Amino acid sequence: MLVKSEALVLKKTPYSDNSAVIQIYTRNYGSLAFIVSGMHGKTGKSALLQPGNIIDLVFYYQENKNLKRIREIKISDGFLGYHDNPVKQQIMIFCIELLQRSIPEEQEDRRIFDYAVAQLNVLGKLKEFTWFPLQFLLGFTEVSGLGFELPNEKKETYFLLESADHSYARHTLNPLQYLDKEEIDAVQKINNKQIPNLDKNGRRLLTEKLLYYFRLHLFPEKELKSFPILMEVLE
Repeated sequence: MLVKSEALVLKKTPYSDNSAVIQIYTRNYGSLAFIVSGMHGKTGKSALLQPGNIIDLVFYYQENKNLKRIREIKISDGFLGYHDNPVKQQIMIFCIELLQRSIPEEQEDRRIFDYAVAQLNVLGKLKEFTWFPLQFLLGFTEVSGLGFELPNEKKETYFLLESADHSYARHTLNPLQYLDKEEIDAVQKINNKQIPNLDKNGRRLLTEKLLYYFRLHLFPEKELKSFPILMEVLE
């Protein structure tokens, strides 16, 4: 069956001298794997299929076939390039890896797809993007069904990430397991599109805690390889 969909390129893995397996997140069919030949030919497939590219795709879809084949591909009209900015590129790689870890194959979720594409387009336009990874993570908790309600109390309150509940946490807990008062305030400010009062160490720790929260619920015991590199380029 020949179908079409807007799509986001997630990963490119060489298969032979002139072919590759491309993992692509499609709006209508979820995450799919494609075998693509002629990667280094005059058609420019290799450039079109760079991770992070937002594309319009026409392909042959069969549910029982692991590797699909592409018929037509072009860059989406809404695409904004960030490959020429090394910091933006690393942020994009971080966001793409989070998506890869979080979404099951061949499972449509247009809410997540639309969020990811919209945010990557925002990233392409930003002049200041230090806080973008945290903004992306917090928005992703909502669209993936992992959103949590933070406490409003002014007292010294802690929020346990494992149970996503309001609690008083003992300091003997792993620091990644809870948000303290300053971090709760930072999350609330980010959600309200304000800049929190966190230095680079505080920003890194809060990002680690949110990734810990995702690992608990979506990809246990797996680390994002792009995270340490991202923190280095943002310093």
